[in-house]
Amino acid sequence: MDINELNGRAMNSYEYNYTLSLSFSGNYTLAIESDVAVRTAGQDVRLSPGTDPGAGHEALSALTGLPVVMVRTDPQNSLSLTFADDSRLSVEPDPAFESWTLSGPAGERIVCMPGGELAVWSSRDD
Repeated sequence: MDINELNGRAMNSYEYNYTLSLSFSGNYTLAIESDVAVRTAGQDVRLSPGTDPGAGHEALSALTGLPVVMVRTDPQNSLSLTFADDSRLSVEPDPAFESWTLSGPAGERIVCMPGGELAVWSSRDD
């Protein structure tokens, strides 16, 4: 699995409580358990899953239905998504916890482990 599999996939929905879970077309899910920055038109929001699940719904709603046009990680494995309207979502590695997990339709997954190392699982069919 490669993070670039999110390119062109629309964010269908989100759930925001103790984890921020984003569902994408093609049955991909991005679960975020660390602070996340969301930039939409005229709005910069920093969300902390588990601390204030009521915050950020306006910014997250603005991303719903938009396709991802660019996904990337930097050398520390911070994850950044850019959407079709140039909105952005980014999450940095956490020194103590798994910060993000991308799951695919066949059970494959990429996990940003504590400190930023990536763990990759292939599909159930492999």
